[in-house]
Parts: sequence; structure tokens; C-alpha cells
Amino acid sequence: MLAHLKKVTRYISKDAILDELSKEFQKNGLGEYNKNDTDIFKKVTKDGKIHNAIRNCEYMENLNQDGQASERNPMTKVYKIVDGLKEYLE
Repeated sequence: MLAHLKKVTRYISKDAILDELSKEFQKNGLGEYNKNDTDIFKKVTKDGKIHNAIRNCEYMENLNQDGQASERNPMTKVYKIVDGLKEYLE
């Protein structure tokens, strides 16, 4: 979710991610972050943010190529699914 709004370049704990999401939602004029927000998908994918997220996740994957998969942070491969589905999501 955070990758839609900013490039993540360092380790972030679960608790800190919530703080970062709140800051980035405010900074981007999306209101308060609430994981139960029924419009959250629209908020984080509008204005090309889905493409930003894919690029940011590719960056994270390249940043964390080495070491055990369980120790790679920040890291996600969800973007590969989203990249394949983006034409249906936009």
C-alpha cells in the first residue's frame, strides 16, 4: 500500500508502516488512512499511482536481491500480480 505513495528504501516495522501510511495519505490529500476505508483502492490507484507502486516495488526487489527471503525488508512481489492485472484495474 505504501509503495503507491512513496519509494520505500529502508526497513520499516509493521507499526511504523501504519504511521507512514497516515503521513502519506495526509501529504497526498487522501484524508486519514483507515484500512477499512471502502474507497482505499480508488485512492491509492488514481492518478497513475498503480504504476508508481509497480516501479517502487521493482526498486525494492532490486534493493534486496541478496540474503534470505524472510530477511528482505522492504520487499514485496505482489506487484507482479498487479502488473498482470493492471489493465483490468484501471
